[in-house]
Amino acid sequence: MQRLFEIIPGLELEQIPLRFDFQWLMPRLKFHLLECADETNRTKNEFGRQGIRQRTESAQVKSQEWPSSMVADARRINSFNRWDCPHASTYMAIIGKRNQLTVLRSAPPGFYLDGEKLGEILLPGKFVPPTAKVGEKVDVFVYRDSEDRLVATTQKPAAVVGQFALLKVVSVKRGVGVFLDWGLDKDLLLPMREMAGPLNPGEKVLVQIALDERSDRLMASARLSKRLELTPIDTYQPGDAVKLMVLSESPLGYNMIVNDAHRGLLYRNELPGPLEIGQVVEGYVRAVRPDGKLDLAAGRTGPQRIAPAAEQVLAQLHARSDGFMPYHDNSPPERIRAIFGLSKKAFKQAIGSLFREQRIYIEPDGIRLVDPTAKK
Repeated sequence: MQRLFEIIPGLELEQIPLRFDFQWLMPRLKFHLLECADETNRTKNEFGRQGIRQRTESAQVKSQEWPSSMVADARRINSFNRWDCPHASTYMAIIGKRNQLTVLRSAPPGFYLDGEKLGEILLPGKFVPPTAKVGEKVDVFVYRDSEDRLVATTQKPAAVVGQFALLKVVSVKRGVGVFLDWGLDKDLLLPMREMAGPLNPGEKVLVQIALDERSDRLMASARLSKRLELTPIDTYQPGDAVKLMVLSESPLGYNMIVNDAHRGLLYRNELPGPLEIGQVVEGYVRAVRPDGKLDLAAGRTGPQRIAPAAEQVLAQLHARSDGFMPYHDNSPPERIRAIFGLSKKAFKQAIGSLFREQRIYIEPDGIRLVDPTAKK
């Protein structure tokens, strides 16, 4: 706790909740680091609206220096979109994210946008929305072009900084890395040092979008184990809805990326069928183990999960002229998945709900509609 007060000066004890986690801490820490950078760099360079890149590391300052370790921390924190700093969009444009930027002026190359401390940012003419006007805001993605200039685009990348995506290899440059198609005119570099193995054109690879601390450019990383927190203690509670992406297959099921931040296990018996690497599914936290690891389940939790499953069962029953199907609690899970597209657990919850609602009978050899002649 003492260390927390040292890191964030001015923080009052009353401001700290009894149970704080990264979702509470990181926006505050991120904004404090940005404030520190602004205070120190104000004496180094004056960021005009010249569109000229200012390198903070080249300034000679006699006053208190902002340690390079803090610069790295700020960049690393900024690379994770799950910690949403409310001040970020008003403080400056963020490289690798979508920004709402004001149009300052029009010129032959396109529109120049207000990047605040980053100076003017060009939005090339081919990306200018037909209805955009000087003084209005436009929604753009900001990155560096091949000449290291900050530019904006209205194209939408497959993912932004901190997010994961399955991308296709378009070319290989020996000694440098591979280039990936991510939805922009400029392909994304996956450097050799960030590759998990050899890749060839046409193959797909699961990567995280990151900001390269060496060049301040966007890059991809396929070394995902170092970019995921393995034990998110106190971050989740059983029943929490989460976004899941398939990381890899395991003997028990699938290792999943949880909310672009953590890692969890989705058991095979919870699924109606196989999944593909990079596939995004809806899910929730089934349990948080004592070691902090997450057990996951696909679909929705509670009534939100049961209702759609019950409708799937009803649809199958209505499709039969006699309203009967020879499936019940003891039916093999594989048959239930093949017929209903549900896990056995979801199927049992669905027919239990329909039985309580008096919409079906559960017989020794199957399930039957209460009134097969009723409309769907």
